[in-house]
Amino acid sequence: MGYGDTGTSSDLRDFGFKAHADAVEGIAKQIGASTIVLGGHDWGGAAVYRIAQWKPKLVTHVFSVCTPYFKVMDQYVSTQDLIDAGVKQFGYQLQFGSEDGKVESVVKDEASMRRFLKGAYGGKASSGAKFMDPETGVDLKSVAEDEYSMTPLLSDEVCRLTSHKPCNK
Repeated sequence: MGYGDTGTSSDLRDFGFKAHADAVEGIAKQIGASTIVLGGHDWGGAAVYRIAQWKPKLVTHVFSVCTPYFKVMDQYVSTQDLIDAGVKQFGYQLQFGSEDGKVESVVKDEASMRRFLKGAYGGKASSGAKFMDPETGVDLKSVAEDEYSMTPLLSDEVCRLTSHKPCNK
């Protein structure tokens, strides 16, 4: 939810794994699939486990890349609690989800979005600054002030096809 023209919700239950399971079930019904094999990567990998738990008759097999299985917890554990307990590599999530819009205050137009995406996908900052540290987040000063080289994951030719202009600018 919240991507493209899909809209969003202020009800947090709409972002839970049960809502995701219901959505996947709806998609399966629309395409006429009575059973599915479900795979995911990273955070999507966490979702596939829970979707399979909510919809065991629908999901026959699950695979997940880069995501270990975590048992269902009896109580909510916040990101801050995880970090305080030593899982420091989730620190960037505090920056991304900050209520004061830290990232949004810098990434607010096409040029800054291009710098952000180039850095996120491996482009190098002109100053030599590291784009992101998992413990502290994105170097927003670099995103605001530096130029970033083209990401090695996307050729300028492909970029031109999708944006109708060169991406190395």
